[in-house]
Amino acid sequence: GIELYVSGQQGYWASLRIEPDLISRIKKAQKEDSEIWTIVENLDKQTLLQVYLRLRGDMMPSGLLWIV
Repeated sequence: GIELYVSGQQGYWASLRIEPDLISRIKKAQKEDSEIWTIVENLDKQTLLQVYLRLRGDMMPSGLLWIV
């Protein structure tokens, strides 16, 4: 694992340990969501690239976070 020592700032350590777990859980849930993959499979490669570039890490209009 990654260890970070910042004098007097224990909050940073906690946030670094939680974030990778949250991101991996979101990615796992998205892989298991058939609706997302139905949409992705119906997009051509150019459209998919545009969607990825615009939405990577941002909130989607539907309120879902899509982490690629």
